[in-house]
Amino acid sequence: MSFKSKKQGDSMIVAVVGKIMGGPDGEKFVEHCTQHLSNPEVKRLVLNMREVHFINNSGLGTLIAIYVRCQESKRKCVVYQVPRRIQQIF
Repeated sequence: MSFKSKKQGDSMIVAVVGKIMGGPDGEKFVEHCTQHLSNPEVKRLVLNMREVHFINNSGLGTLIAIYVRCQESKRKCVVYQVPRRIQQIF
């Protein structure tokens, strides 16, 4: 999994590429997203999942961890452009 971020207005858009599977990569992803939540200008974290082609149960836990961090920070979390195959999990 790889990811890159860009700020757009009051949103931080995080584009995710590859597989979301938890483990060390998942921890790095959660930490990356959490760092953006410390910026007072960021009101919304947008996870662009257009290029995610696989997610397992640990990866789902990673997304839940990010969602919880957003809630704790009083920020919105948006999951965007989820491929149909991944939507079936939700």
